[in-house]
Amino acid sequence: MTHLYANAADVLPLELLAQVRKHWRGYLWIPGGRLPGQKSDAVVLIQSGMDAGQISAALGISRSRVYQIARTLGAQNPLKRKPPRASAEEERR
Repeated sequence: MTHLYANAADVLPLELLAQVRKHWRGYLWIPGGRLPGQKSDAVVLIQSGMDAGQISAALGISRSRVYQIARTLGAQNPLKRKPPRASAEEERR
């Protein structure tokens, strides 16, 4: 997911910018809003067999968020991360 950065003076109406300046000086991070059905949409897609990258692109959320939602499914989580592959030396044993 691409993060966009912009100068508040370029994107906010002047009245709103003045209100923000009354309360804060310096850098301000504004988190993206989560849509009300986002989690349930993600659960449906996870259970349908889509991979995390496809779900991430479809819903506009990070892959980490997809995995976070998937973990709430417990034993029914089809997106469990695979264990790291054994090294060549470990495979010879």
